[in-house]
Amino acid sequence: MRYCLNRKIKNATHFSINDLTGCEYSANRESEEALKGKRLLYHLLRTSFPEEELYTRYKLKNGLYCSFFLPFTDGKPIAVEFRLYNTGIDEFYIRDQYYREEGITPVYIVGHRVDKNDRQLSWYQNLIQKSMGYCAFLDAVQEKMFLKKSFYNRFEGKGRVRLLWKDYPVKELLLNRNGILSEEFMEECSKAEKAFALPEGIREDILENALRLVKEGQGHLVSEKYRNFIRERKLLR
Repeated sequence: MRYCLNRKIKNATHFSINDLTGCEYSANRESEEALKGKRLLYHLLRTSFPEEELYTRYKLKNGLYCSFFLPFTDGKPIAVEFRLYNTGIDEFYIRDQYYREEGITPVYIVGHRVDKNDRQLSWYQNLIQKSMGYCAFLDAVQEKMFLKKSFYNRFEGKGRVRLLWKDYPVKELLLNRNGILSEEFMEECSKAEKAFALPEGIREDILENALRLVKEGQGHLVSEKYRNFIRERKLLR
């Protein structure tokens, strides 16, 4: 006996357990970790939208499948994709472009083993962040979700890339209609991004030119405001 994902579930509280002999997906064997991850996400989505139709292993019009699909009759649909490992870059672009063209909000969730670097995002994670605004990693064994967002801070002293991350028990999360798993996390990201940004009155293009002039020994051509800012931020280290 193993879990078989139903195609359409409404107002259900659990996956049905069926003998794979009679299941149309019986040839598509998945690891226990992947199955547990899908069960966790199903309950998360069911709790988030208890009255909405929820499709599993939903076939898109372009022939590809997403893990979960919420059609919504009064707004943009949501497609949730869960996989333990990265897809190829070409497939990601095909999927993401399709969602944009069809007006679907994508939510990409990958296994926690993909998150190997605590200092910067990988190329694949950068694609996800560009699409949905942050990255989400699911640890199905520990039943935790790790959320991460990267900030590029061009003039912040030594470091140029800053990461903000936080983990949550899956049972404490709710997905909203904008594809956000934690509004608290996104609020913290917004505050951090503002803190890392250039202050009002300092323009990036002028600052770049000021830095160039100072490095070339022509600091006398730079306004006092920009000279002071360069000294305060120690941008010439």
